[in-house]
Amino acid sequence: MINFINFSEQLIIQRRVEVCEQLKVGRSTFHNRINEGLFPPSFSLGGRAAGYFAYETNAMIRAMAAGKSNDELKVLVGILLQYRENPNFNLQQLEVK
Repeated sequence: MINFINFSEQLIIQRRVEVCEQLKVGRSTFHNRINEGLFPPSFSLGGRAAGYFAYETNAMIRAMAAGKSNDELKVLVGILLQYRENPNFNLQQLEVK
């Protein structure tokens, strides 16, 4: 699953509207995917603003394009969230066996 993540991508923050446009889904479908664990949740930008990392969006699109199952997408979301919490970990420790 790690091969879908390009950690060297430039760090870009997207807003919900941009992510929905990129995924070609509506707001309700997008939030359903987040609630089902099929897409990483937003993070706070301060105040009421929230954002999404573009590399996370791109990793999810790559996985979906590769035909990964919902269970595999959930694993990828978990990996992305682990990286978000601690970007200095050993990537080999993340791979779910």
